[in-house]
Amino acid sequence: MREKARELARKCLELLASDENAALETLDPLLTTKIDFTTFDLVGQLLGEWGREEPQKLLAFFDRLVETRKMGGYVIAGHGLIAINDVDLPLSFARSRRYIVRGDAWYVVDIIGEPPRPWAACLL
Repeated sequence: MREKARELARKCLELLASDENAALETLDPLLTTKIDFTTFDLVGQLLGEWGREEPQKLLAFFDRLVETRKMGGYVIAGHGLIAINDVDLPLSFARSRRYIVRGDAWYVVDIIGEPPRPWAACLL
């Protein structure tokens, strides 16, 4: 599943440059399947790492992703935000607050506020 997640993340990022709707659809197989959170973590980390050069574009995509209100979308966005913390920490924190307020559920706070797992770097 990890390799499939990497492929979906790569394809999503490629599509993000030209078609945000198609990029969002690319993640649908992950968002509509019951999978472990570490897979979502990986996708979020990859998108965050790859999107560090254009954080505004990545954050616009995360805005759309969390609007789907799918639990996995919050995980992907949360870990993507962690990946851009050193690029623009205030922006990352502002987006985190926005997602928590809009999510309006206890688990969104838990997901977005979750610190990175110490071993997660080995997934990349």
